[in-house]
Amino acid sequence: MVMDLLSRFIYLVGILYSIFVPNNLEDYGFSPNIPVKVSWYGEPFHGRRTANGEIYDMTKFTCASPRLPFNCLVTIRHGYEYITVRVNDRGPYAVDSLGQVEYPLRPHPIRRMDLSMAAFKSITGNLEMGIAEVTIISIIER
Repeated sequence: MVMDLLSRFIYLVGILYSIFVPNNLEDYGFSPNIPVKVSWYGEPFHGRRTANGEIYDMTKFTCASPRLPFNCLVTIRHGYEYITVRVNDRGPYAVDSLGQVEYPLRPHPIRRMDLSMAAFKSITGNLEMGIAEVTIISIIER
């Protein structure tokens, strides 16, 4: 019992994180082994403030998610490539026929996350595809 409880927590850089194993992904609207679509964002947002108040750096492995808690770590798989990104922003949001964000804000109906430019390029190998199907492997929450 104690070992089971301890196995759900890890330390990263001196901070205690709890691990959401795949069967708990549903808590955040993800299903194990079910691919989701992600996109990327870069230059127009580089140097601007993110939703959690930090400065967006398109060279860091971060992402935007409409539902996941800030600063949680998300491990993503695309083919045989794995990366871990940290949630520091909100989005992607639904857009109208002109590509403008709709108000009131609501999550994008197809894309589940926006990865930073560096994270997207690292996992897909290029930026040209724009949208990729990935699998969410784990969510580690602070």
